[in-house]
Amino acid sequence: MHDYLSEKVGDELRRLRDLKLIAMKSGYVGYLIQLSDYGKRSIDLTKYFEVTDLGKRFLETREKLKSKSQQQPNSSQETPKIE
Repeated sequence: MHDYLSEKVGDELRRLRDLKLIAMKSGYVGYLIQLSDYGKRSIDLTKYFEVTDLGKRFLETREKLKSKSQQQPNSSQETPKIE
């Protein structure tokens, strides 16, 4: 996965790292932002990050919840009947 690492993207990567959803393979987020020339060049994030077991479980749970919500009719979008 190639991405342009601006400061904003770097902040999000730090947040995911702090939540233990991703882990750094090598380097620091600040270094990667510099390597990307502050969002001007794309870099391969798979060289520097990996999804943790917790991150994988999070993604699996998210997909299950997403598919369940798509299967259930959304009653909040029904038009209320006025009598």
